[in-house]
Amino acid sequence: MEIKRITRKEFESFPKFEKREEAIKFLEEKYGDYFIEATGLPTITVDDIKVYPYLLIINKEDYLKLQDFYKKTGLRLYYPGEETRGFSDSNQRINIYENGRIQVIDLAEE
Repeated sequence: MEIKRITRKEFESFPKFEKREEAIKFLEEKYGDYFIEATGLPTITVDDIKVYPYLLIINKEDYLKLQDFYKKTGLRLYYPGEETRGFSDSNQRINIYENGRIQVIDLAEE
């Protein structure tokens, strides 16, 4: 299965959900093991609604290198360079609100 960054057009075709579990189920069915909970990132609250971080893995090899980099350095940030090449393109952040709203970060061009 080839995974590509979610586009605006694709995102706009997603159904509307009433709770987080519905959105998670939809994304798990659509993307399988490439859709994961973003462990290490905090759950936040926006307007009294909890927001949970998830990731769509675009390039598993680069994503695993990113995770190794985090473990090796103890950092959750990185700067562009030879060692970190491909990290920013390895995944796409997806925030899921408790009320079922989905927010996809950095939508791809059509």
